[in-house]
Amino acid sequence: MPLSSFSSKKASIRKNTTPRKRIVKKSVKGIKKFKPVSKGTDLNQFITPIKKGDIFAVKKFWNKVNQLKYEEFTKLIESILKEIISGDSRIRATAITALASISKGVSWEMPPDVMDRALIMTGDGSKVVRDAAAEAIKEMRPVLKKRLKNHNNLNLK
Repeated sequence: MPLSSFSSKKASIRKNTTPRKRIVKKSVKGIKKFKPVSKGTDLNQFITPIKKGDIFAVKKFWNKVNQLKYEEFTKLIESILKEIISGDSRIRATAITALASISKGVSWEMPPDVMDRALIMTGDGSKVVRDAAAEAIKEMRPVLKKRLKNHNNLNLK
């Protein structure tokens, strides 16, 4: 259609007519199903991103870790420490970042091996690992200070 054909038409306003009603179909909602509480958490969901070297996924661990039981938490920490010892530099850097993220997400005290391992890794041959270890120590230090302060306040009372 040529553009000039539109210009000849004029809009007309109809009076005393009701606007057409729209028919809105409501969707049928399904029945709410409750998810069963799992008996145990699969720790591989934490180890797999470490082995892949996925730092972005590892930094979000603090959201998920608070759902773990204490026994699962200690197993997770032990398995991450094993990855630090046996992995290449990218895996070591990712693992120490994971430990720092985990320390922010739980109310339990981190095992002393974690801070010892982070201090050892600051002397690592790889610059990436040294930087990750230094960053992890910076993240873990305020958490440790706060917990020590709370612990000392409890002992004084």
